Amino acid sequence: MTYAPVPLKMMPPESGIELLNLLQDAGFDNPVLFGGCLRDSFRKAAFNDLDIRVGVAPAFHGASVIESAKTYLDDIPEVEILRMPRERGGYGYKKRSNDGFGVTEFRFRTLFNFKGYGIPADIVAMESIPNIDDIVMDADAPINGIALKLGEPVMAHPYFEEDIASATYAILRTDPRDIADSVKRFQAIAPRFPGLKIVMNKDLT
Repeated sequence: MTYAPVPLKMMPPESGIELLNLLQDAGFDNPVLFGGCLRDSFRKAAFNDLDIRVGVAPAFHGASVIESAKTYLDDIPEVEILRMPRERGGYGYKKRSNDGFGVTEFRFRTLFNFKGYGIPADIVAMESIPNIDDIVMDADAPINGIALKLGEPVMAHPYFEEDIASATYAILRTDPRDIADSVKRFQAIAPRFPGLKIVMNKDLT
């Protein structure tokens, strides 16, 4: 069976919508809000930060992804950069390869404070355009598979609502290192999610 994201009726956080608009107006491509902030908003619970993924086109000829992102962020007075790599290989930097097509993509994280709301925002910037379906379905657990793009409904993993209702953190990963990361994420979320239980390799058939 093939699974795909489904639309979810909910009110996204105002801070997230505002930040998406600011990022898009500044020049970032297809900003997408995803993960915990939407999950916790759906639960009517407080959230810790805003997780966003954006595409970065060169701000000027010859600019690197990092230089371009810095240029765009500098044009947004509402944000205060807290941490950002100065060069490839810096904070949160990742090199992602697609062996099938020989494509190498560079990604990095930047952390900043969204002033006015006092909310930290964690952004993953990439050279390609973020795909909301991939973001939702690549989540480590269905309760983290939720995302929003401007002008569209919130999209969620088909098991999102079921696992939220049953307080189930169903790890979908199989690699031991990925599982270890998911367990750490579960441990961070559990104190804020009463009754949350962990399930390994949930059967989605």
